Amino acid sequence: MISLKGWISIPFLKKSDFKGSYCGMRYRLSKITKEQKDQIQAEIWKGPKAYDQTEEEKETEMFPFSKEGIEQAVEWMNRKYEEKKKIWDQVKYC
Repeated sequence: MISLKGWISIPFLKKSDFKGSYCGMRYRLSKITKEQKDQIQAEIWKGPKAYDQTEEEKETEMFPFSKEGIEQAVEWMNRKYEEKKKIWDQVKYC
């Protein structure tokens, strides 16, 4: 299971994206501003390629720009990992 406690914070997301992977599933959390409101955009895709290099379709969900929003994003990513475990298990690394 993905756990980002101690790894990511709202001040971090204000300045930079957070990228990672878990057992074949790649992910990215970003600050997005829409209609003058900050949100967290969570994206997942099939590895092994990095965000900018993948041709794989990315799945996206939006969350509040808060500590609770980070927690909700992690819960969503963990749920998606379980739902699509067969896909992530197919990822082969060199």
